[in-house]
Amino acid sequence: MYRLSSLYKVTALGNEFVLLASDCCSSIISSSPAKTILNALSKGPKTWRELIGHAQMSEGKMAALMELEAQGIIIDYSPSFPSGQEAFWSCLGFNPQILADTFSINSLCIRGIGCNISSFSTAFKHSGLHLSEAYELLIVVADDYRNRELEQVNEDAIRLGVPWLLVKPTGINPLVGPLFIPGRSESACWECLEHRLELHDRESQFLKGTKGVSGSINRPVVHHPIAEQIVVSTTILELANWMVMPDKSSIVNGILELDLRGGQKEHHLVNRPQCKTCGHPKQMVQFPKPVCLQAAPILKDVGGGYRSERNAVTMARYLHLVSRLSGVVPFLKPY
Repeated sequence: MYRLSSLYKVTALGNEFVLLASDCCSSIISSSPAKTILNALSKGPKTWRELIGHAQMSEGKMAALMELEAQGIIIDYSPSFPSGQEAFWSCLGFNPQILADTFSINSLCIRGIGCNISSFSTAFKHSGLHLSEAYELLIVVADDYRNRELEQVNEDAIRLGVPWLLVKPTGINPLVGPLFIPGRSESACWECLEHRLELHDRESQFLKGTKGVSGSINRPVVHHPIAEQIVVSTTILELANWMVMPDKSSIVNGILELDLRGGQKEHHLVNRPQCKTCGHPKQMVQFPKPVCLQAAPILKDVGGGYRSERNAVTMARYLHLVSRLSGVVPFLKPY
């Protein structure tokens, strides 16, 4: 049975045109065979035979049917989501049927550390995500990315080879990610992240220097349901992107910082080869290699002293290592 995609509503504009109204990609149809098909489907699903006709096979209708189907305007499968959700995913560029199938075959589990996860569980179920204790992906909702309970989660995930996503719904700058994938080349782990967070936590460093106490400093809880819903929604969107297009995901070894005062920032997490949990044992004991100086051509008409390459090139190569959360250095400033 063919039906009109939930992304569109059909409005006849006299006898000459049909308006396909959409939230994101409206268009006007003038082709007579296409108008006939769309007007018929606006009244409900139809079989191929009902659309093409019994008496004579119209090549024009056949071509129009194939073109409308290729554009996703009409579809020949049952709804995978409620109509509003189907239109939502279509507007974002997803194929709703493929996405629904992907959701159904990927089992998720949500675990809270210092956070209530009821809003996450409810939203995941309403979005069609499959929750199960026998899971392929673990979602950990934590109040602090330096919470020491995450150490055991990290060790268990590496031992079992199970990917897990870290989410922080608290604070004025809540976080989504990183998505840790044990066993994947160059994948970081929570210990890599914790090392960087400790390195850039000035209050904790001050406490450690004055009293010799390690760990995250005690801070007040900043939380509001509005912020939590934003984090829940962003988490679902990022999971959908990763499940369908894993190579283009921004949360694999990455953190999305959601500034509730406006804006969003991405942070990249690079794995530490000397990490005690996911690193290489040999690199944990070997001495650094000496710096080897060698001649290089010098660029002309470049400010800032003698340079073998332009500063913009150097900046582009190392900028992903600059982050106040996950970077090797927290920031850069002009001098």
